[in-house]
Amino acid sequence: MLNIRTLMECSDSLISGLGGKNLQANVLLTSFLIPGVLFSQFFCNNLIFWGYGSSAALPFPTLVILLGLWFVVYVPLVFIGSYVAFKQKSFEVPCAINEIPRSIPKRKFLTSLTPVIGGILPFGCLFIQLFFILNSI
Repeated sequence: MLNIRTLMECSDSLISGLGGKNLQANVLLTSFLIPGVLFSQFFCNNLIFWGYGSSAALPFPTLVILLGLWFVVYVPLVFIGSYVAFKQKSFEVPCAINEIPRSIPKRKFLTSLTPVIGGILPFGCLFIQLFFILNSI
């Protein structure tokens, strides 16, 4: 749980070091938006499990406990980490940045195929192995 405070310190110091002006929005989005989206998705999945009568569904008191942990543990740690990061000096870039942007050359056709080939080879290998394993069963 203390990792949350450390992550918030890193996030706030990075935002202030890069010239970010809205630290309060960073704190609120980090403490409510990200876990809120995950919790609502988890809750909707759990509603579907309840509807089908699945044994994988969590009971309602467990969801209330998770919601309580979010507000009692996670949110205060985010605010503490933000406060500690606000009191520290801001992040400074260790190198000089050139004001003139350099030109980036166009990619060649074969370099754009590299990720596709890198994904097809392992997938094909696993597919063939699983095909033979499942056929032998």
